[in-house]
Amino acid sequence: MRFGCKAVLALMSAAVAAPSALAQPDLMVVQSTNRHVMLVSGFDGSVIDPVFIDMSAEAGTPIHALVVGDEVWVTNQTTDAIQRYDLATRTYIASITGAMDNIRGFEVVGNTAYVSNAGTQNGAPGLAVVTVDVPSASVTGFWRVGPALNGNPFDVLLWQGNLLVNDITGNNIEVHDLSGNWIRTLHNSDGVSGVDFPEQMVVTSANTILCAGFSPPIGIFEYDANGNQINYWPVGNGNRGVAELGNGDIIFTSGQGLFSLSRATGLATPIVTGISGRYISLAGAPVCRADLSGSSDPNDPDYGVPDGNVDAADFFYYLDQFVAGNLAVADLSGSSDPNDPGYGVPDGQIDAADFFYFLDIFVAGCP
Repeated sequence: MRFGCKAVLALMSAAVAAPSALAQPDLMVVQSTNRHVMLVSGFDGSVIDPVFIDMSAEAGTPIHALVVGDEVWVTNQTTDAIQRYDLATRTYIASITGAMDNIRGFEVVGNTAYVSNAGTQNGAPGLAVVTVDVPSASVTGFWRVGPALNGNPFDVLLWQGNLLVNDITGNNIEVHDLSGNWIRTLHNSDGVSGVDFPEQMVVTSANTILCAGFSPPIGIFEYDANGNQINYWPVGNGNRGVAELGNGDIIFTSGQGLFSLSRATGLATPIVTGISGRYISLAGAPVCRADLSGSSDPNDPDYGVPDGNVDAADFFYYLDQFVAGNLAVADLSGSSDPNDPGYGVPDGQIDAADFFYFLDIFVAGCP
């Protein structure tokens, strides 16, 4: 696996010139068995703190936790409330209630929270996305989902300046603008060979969309930016949450626990079992796949350990792993073309596509 001098020199130049950038944050994983928010590594999914936020004093079924300013908001499906916790101390502050019932996944864009809702108790609108004003922590309105305005939403996700909203009745993924106007159906599933009862959705670093499928065919689904299904992994049992890891693999939850999924082998490995896992979310800035190492010296303890910076150490570490044929690190992409569905998706082999994909994400840095 050798490349021309120009390509190597270009990457070396980028290694010197690239700005420092933050690494991937850790991930929050809600589990409803004991009503805890767990904190896990954003790189490999390993558990850092099993009780990052203790919600056991509150009743109900927590679903989705998001960082909102200096707080963490958690939707509770059965108490019909959004519980607020201080991010620094992880202590309970208050709950947002009223005009919501049977709420699940949500998204926050600017000063508005978009909450998936299904029930009609408490003056709630039934099948709709409820809007909450963040500064005042109060419900401000709602809008209906899909072209027929009758979709049953289970998650809301910011995507390309609009919102993706899944519909567990039609099994589709709909696109709405931030005012709630329907734009188009991104993915139309038959619910038989395609996703059935789609739960959490997440955008990957390659701008693909991962979706957890709860009902048969149970698994993790992946779609390109045009809504075409490009991957399906038949893993899990009643899947709920999903996220991308910094190492390029996938983490997901089910009623049985928390699992990692290898893109290279398609095998799922338990991380935590015996809990009812729910949604997964970032505990900080977005994942940064280019942050691989704190040192370029193989004898340094920081070699191969992300350090929160994207710099020359990451470049030389990746080059070492590429030459060594380390699939776990160097297999990043099946294509060097950003418009190809295989771009940013490991394909089980190490070649020029991986090299130039790393160059792309290295030069781009991280948010």
